[in-house]
Amino acid sequence: MADRKTVRQAVREEAGRIKAEKRRICKLPAEEKQAAKAALKQERKVRKENIKSLQGAEKRAEKRFNRKLARKLHPVRTVLSRLGVAVLCLLVVVFGVAYLMAGALLTRAINAGLPVDTPAALAAQETSRADVVTVAEEGVILLKNEDRALPLSAGNINVFGTGSIKSVFGGGGSGSADTSNAVTLQAGLENSGFVCNPALTNLYANWVNLGVASTEDASAVDTSQARGLEQTVTADYSLNELPAQYLTEEILSDARAFSDTAVVVFSRTGSEGTDLSYDYLRLTREERELLDAVCAAFDKVVILVNAVNPMELGFIDEYPQIKAALSIGAVGNTGMNAVGEILSGVVNPSGRTVDTYAYDLMSNPANLMIGSAQWGDGGY
Repeated sequence: MADRKTVRQAVREEAGRIKAEKRRICKLPAEEKQAAKAALKQERKVRKENIKSLQGAEKRAEKRFNRKLARKLHPVRTVLSRLGVAVLCLLVVVFGVAYLMAGALLTRAINAGLPVDTPAALAAQETSRADVVTVAEEGVILLKNEDRALPLSAGNINVFGTGSIKSVFGGGGSGSADTSNAVTLQAGLENSGFVCNPALTNLYANWVNLGVASTEDASAVDTSQARGLEQTVTADYSLNELPAQYLTEEILSDARAFSDTAVVVFSRTGSEGTDLSYDYLRLTREERELLDAVCAAFDKVVILVNAVNPMELGFIDEYPQIKAALSIGAVGNTGMNAVGEILSGVVNPSGRTVDTYAYDLMSNPANLMIGSAQWGDGGY
């Protein structure tokens, strides 16, 4: 507080000195006035040059002093400048909001006026949906296939994991996808002749949509998380895996009786302008516990990696029960149909990795400096 008082006092004294000098100059004869003004201007120039030669805290202190001095000498100019900045910021906000609202209203108006049920429009939609399936068929990557685990025989199949319901159809921002009529994983599997364990579908649907661990009928719940394009622009990074404690022995026993094969889905999204920490791109404790429970109950486990970024995949080789793994990426509107075709053997997965998938993300020290990652001492 004393330092601030000292600075304020110094600013007042310096401002008083400069004002007194200006008043003196005004009273000088014309031939002397010009020289006096030049001397005062040179004094300001020397002050600025001296500040440039300073370093660190001393330089910052001198700059603050100069700013305070300028405000003291030119109060009206300071007020007008601040008012101008405030008005400019307000205009930017107002015009930004107006632009977004106008864009949204215009898009809705255009969409409302577009004929979406004409023969040509319906044909275009079907072509687009078929193209998405083709892209997924050619883009899905076979990461592992031991003991000819794939393809699977059509029939009963168990699907585990929150990702089986909270699927990633697209990323956030410009990578978002309209999921209002997307093909769910369950629908994609059933379209290829599989029968998904309804108890597990209900369990995960109720957990994702209602926060309740129940195998009661969830048919009234939207299992596709279908919320339309406007709601999917912002990526959802929450990882709310069902705790393994809810996979009771009764549920697992019934699942073994339903099928000897378990499919486990792990989903990760992404978006423009967002760094993903290594914690997000590796399995969580709850997901590890899920794998422990499933691998203890089944000898044949298939992993589906529904992610838009390379994940830490060393866990695939840590469990002998994991016989096969597929990286299915973000599947788009109808890509889950391709997943069903690939698991059943109708289509051969022909995608290839274009980046390194680490067994352990911490083998790259840069992961300690990405996003919100912290060093061991808790500092960023």
